[in-house]
Amino acid sequence: MISYNEALEIIISEFKQFPFQQEEIHILDSLNRILAEDIYTDVPLPSFDYSAMDGIGIKFDDKIKKWNLIGEISAGNFKDIIVDENSAVYITTGGKIPPGVDTVIQVEDIIMDENSAELIRDTKFKQGQNIRRRAEDISIHERVLTRGTLLGIQHIPMAASCGKEYVKVFKQLKIGVLATGDELIPVNEKPYDDKIRCSNLYSIIAAVRKLNMIAVDLGIVIDNKLNIEKTIQTALAEDIDILISTGGVSAGKYDYLGKIYEKSGVKSKISKVNIKPGKPFMFGVYGKDENKKLVLGLPGNPISCLVSFILFFRDPYLRNFNSYNENHINAKIANDVKKKDPKRHFLRGHYYTENGENYVNVIGSQSSGDMYSMAQSNCLIEVEEEKKSIPVGESVRCIII
Repeated sequence: MISYNEALEIIISEFKQFPFQQEEIHILDSLNRILAEDIYTDVPLPSFDYSAMDGIGIKFDDKIKKWNLIGEISAGNFKDIIVDENSAVYITTGGKIPPGVDTVIQVEDIIMDENSAELIRDTKFKQGQNIRRRAEDISIHERVLTRGTLLGIQHIPMAASCGKEYVKVFKQLKIGVLATGDELIPVNEKPYDDKIRCSNLYSIIAAVRKLNMIAVDLGIVIDNKLNIEKTIQTALAEDIDILISTGGVSAGKYDYLGKIYEKSGVKSKISKVNIKPGKPFMFGVYGKDENKKLVLGLPGNPISCLVSFILFFRDPYLRNFNSYNENHINAKIANDVKKKDPKRHFLRGHYYTENGENYVNVIGSQSSGDMYSMAQSNCLIEVEEEKKSIPVGESVRCIII
């Protein structure tokens, strides 16, 4: 059994060597995709001096309080009007600054008619106010988006401003997902005797889709060696990048998956990890070079299954790029935490912000089968191996679900 950090290191290393493919897509299709190129400005931003307010553009002279209006400039409708100390031009927000203008007084501070503009009372104004200068944000040929960025709505306008109608992104991974267990039935059936609905299949497929990957539903397989072996071999031969199974990786009589994976040509890298929940976990590699596939055997308990996916698939995957830290925060714990074993624990929690500070509550019993507590949670609270207790108010690391 290896530590959480050792397991993470192995998986991250494999992701770094993984043959990610690239494609070029329209910018409007790129939301939540991972950028495969650096993006640079092709013009300075802003590309010209413009007014930050609706108002009058003047040549600064603090002794003058009234001006002759000699024209109007609106955004996108520039006129080459030359302004001196006694004249002004009406200019809207976004309007390009004409020659001679070095100050804009906002409309709230002036009284205007068709021919003149006058300062209200003794309103103070200063030279250069309300003008955004060319290249004030960033110069030409500067990098503004970095390869590996998970493209959010805040990145799309930046790329568009650089003239990027099409962007290079990493292709969506295709993930095969299957669940094993005699006890499992489809969700549209009512449980009877010792049967349970197969929530893991839906849990992992949803988690895969949240990463904007393609999930291939390989269904439920009963605990029969030949059946599982055939399904695994068929899955490994399919056009998928990664195979994820749930259940069958513990040390029980009917936990066949580890040996079946080995027999099918999967080279095992991890078999158990010193964490709670999620100790039974298998990670391996099938094939090599451009044909390499990664294989994850997740535990069958619903909470262990989802926690293992977050820890050993989502986070290592995002560590390859620039988006890993977005899923982690520090928060002050709001209730005492105690543990007895030397495992690294990942407790279900609910974080919130109050008066500018993050706080987190531990939620529920922490049983590996308690799906209700997971449904009430929005994070996992990380408790390191050596920690036996965490007092109220101590800062802890939280992994956002």
